Amino acid sequence: MNELIKSSTPLSLDDNFDEISKHLEERLKVADNVVVTEDTVKDVKALNITLKRELDSYDKRFKEIKTDMLKPFKDFESSYKSSIKNKYSEAIEKLRTQTINIDNQKKDRKKEVIQKYFYELSYKYGITFVDYDDLNINVTLNATETALKKEVDNLALRIKQDVETIATLKNPDEVMYEYKQNNYNLAEAIKLVNKRKLDIEVAREISRQVDAVDKLEKEVIRITKAKPIIKPIEKRLLLKGTDSQFNDLLAAMETIGISYEVL
Repeated sequence: MNELIKSSTPLSLDDNFDEISKHLEERLKVADNVVVTEDTVKDVKALNITLKRELDSYDKRFKEIKTDMLKPFKDFESSYKSSIKNKYSEAIEKLRTQTINIDNQKKDRKKEVIQKYFYELSYKYGITFVDYDDLNINVTLNATETALKKEVDNLALRIKQDVETIATLKNPDEVMYEYKQNNYNLAEAIKLVNKRKLDIEVAREISRQVDAVDKLEKEVIRITKAKPIIKPIEKRLLLKGTDSQFNDLLAAMETIGISYEVL
């Protein structure tokens, strides 16, 4: 029953490789002995082309023989697949599909039990805003209901405690919003809210600084406009004194902004 072939004859080929090989040993020695120069390069290129053509001829014949040899096996393989392998594969796939369907039904029933259990806890703990699918509980065939309920207990209790903590915070509504948006991760929710508050405060401080600078600029403009414009006058004086006294006088005039001309 398990024998695939009733009888077969081992493949036997009578090749002429040894004789051809001996011939090539002599013929191809030229590749080791030839010296390529400017005078011989043309002949060497021609010889190289000839050798490539001979090899192509051998390759072509080899592939023809190989195709003829493989044809019986390919026919045998095709017959094996259609007569045996494909029939097994179809039967195996049908059985696999049915077992998968049964397994899925078992998992669905187990999921319904766990889902119902969670919603009972959510009402008990006041966390009905949480959807069961958000918990990402992996219900498998091997997981027992006891283990799954224990996982649900821990998750529901943690969320209940998180909600109680959020109620004590400074910005409970904002934290709760981020908590729901970030898969019930309290630490992440608080981090996001604090960052947003910091960003707002930084923006306000920048705005205050901008307003202060603007106010200062306006005040400078106001003072500048209010300052009376004094038109300079010119007076000629005849002064007598020593060089040292004149130097001190000129220095004092420069200090208070009086221009002068030495005649």
